[in-house]
Amino acid sequence: MSSAKVYQVLLVEPSPLVGAGLLAILSKLREMHIIDHIADLSEFVERRHAMADVLIIAPSTLSHAELRNVRRYLPLQAPKLVALLSSPMEEAHAAQFDATIGLYDTHEQVAQKMRFVLKGTPQEAIDSNELTERELAVLACVAKGLTNKEISNMLNISINTVTTHRKRISHKLGIYSISGITAYAIMNKIVNITDL
Repeated sequence: MSSAKVYQVLLVEPSPLVGAGLLAILSKLREMHIIDHIADLSEFVERRHAMADVLIIAPSTLSHAELRNVRRYLPLQAPKLVALLSSPMEEAHAAQFDATIGLYDTHEQVAQKMRFVLKGTPQEAIDSNELTERELAVLACVAKGLTNKEISNMLNISINTVTTHRKRISHKLGIYSISGITAYAIMNKIVNITDL
C-alpha cells in the first residue's frame, strides 16, 4: 500500500469566519493537513512553524514593508506562499506569492489551485480567465436578457449549473452587473446589438 505525501498547511487569516470557511474546504482534501490557523505573521515567526509546506496568508495581515518582501520574514526553507485575496493586489506584491486564492473561488478552484501550487505550476497557468464555450453561451443568453430558467431550458442544463456559470463568468471578468455583462458581450462581439 503506497502512502501519498500529506502536505502541512498553515493559514494566516485574522477573520475566524473566513478562516473557518477555507479550512472546511481544505480539510476535504486528503493530501493536505491543516496544522494551525493563526491571526498574523508575527505568530508564525514566534511559533517557528518551519514544518509548514504551504503558508496561506491574507495580504491584509501584512504591513506595507512586509508585503513588499514577505519572503524575508520567513525561514530559509520557506514554504509555498499562497495569498488569500479579499481585494485586488498590486502585481509587484502578487509576484511574491506562488498562487492566489480569492474569496469568490469555488471549492473546485481552491482545490485545483492548491494542487497546482504543490506541483510547482506557475500562477499564470492556474488563473486562466478565458471563458469556456459553455460560459460564452450563458454570457450571450444573459446579455440577451434571458432568465436563469430560460437559459436552463435553452442550453439543456440545470438552473444550478446556470447559476454556477454566471458566478464564474462574473469572477473571471470582474463584472457583476447584467448591464456590464451585456456591454462586455457587445464590445467583444459575443452578441450583436441588433439581437438584444
